[in-house]
Amino acid sequence: MTHRKNGFWNLCFSVIPGAGQMYQGFIKRGVSIMTLFFGWIMVCAFFGIDEALLLAIVIWFFGFFDSLHRNSLTDAERELLKDGFIFIQGNEMEQFSLRGFRIPAAILLIFFGSYSLLQLVIGELIDAGFLFWDNGIVRLVYDRLPKMVFSFVIIFLGIYLIVGRKKEMMDREEKEEENFPWMTQYREENFIEVQSDRSGMEDVIKDDQNHEEESKEAVEEQSDREEEQPEEDKKEDGGEQI
Repeated sequence: MTHRKNGFWNLCFSVIPGAGQMYQGFIKRGVSIMTLFFGWIMVCAFFGIDEALLLAIVIWFFGFFDSLHRNSLTDAERELLKDGFIFIQGNEMEQFSLRGFRIPAAILLIFFGSYSLLQLVIGELIDAGFLFWDNGIVRLVYDRLPKMVFSFVIIFLGIYLIVGRKKEMMDREEKEEENFPWMTQYREENFIEVQSDRSGMEDVIKDDQNHEEESKEAVEEQSDREEEQPEEDKKEDGGEQI
């Protein structure tokens, strides 16, 4: 890993998201931040969603302070840092393949191409005087359609992350069962022990409740006897006086 860079130049490059990391030698991390920042701005501009640009500000501050922080570390601390893409870990990069992204990439390319062609056609019709900017079709193409598509993409990504997480956990369990069959047996034994412990605890609780009820009944019987005893004594005293 490279040594600490000049603070002034690092500050200048840090103004551009990802450039400071590249200047320090973290090429993959810098490419990730720069692609994320400018790519998000391009998507927001293409779909006309100004509200989503707030995320670009967050990305800019992240890249800026991340570059300053990394350059402030000592050489020993910098040796422990590894360069890598933000959303892809080192072991996942070896298994990464573009084959799984062919269909989504093809869909995106077809959509972007079709939408650009539609914008071009609508623009020519407006220039020719057949359509106007306040027309419903123009508003649909330039305003509503991009926001609708963006909303569906966000929903799809959320569902994909949830389903992908569950699938990843299931695949991990299957791999553990294949590679470490004793681990499954160990889990089953622990589950049985936990169930037996729970049943034992339930029996103990029931016994305690029964003992409490019996003790309460004994106390009530004793109190009833003590109340009946003075009445019998009074009757005996009355008989002797007669």
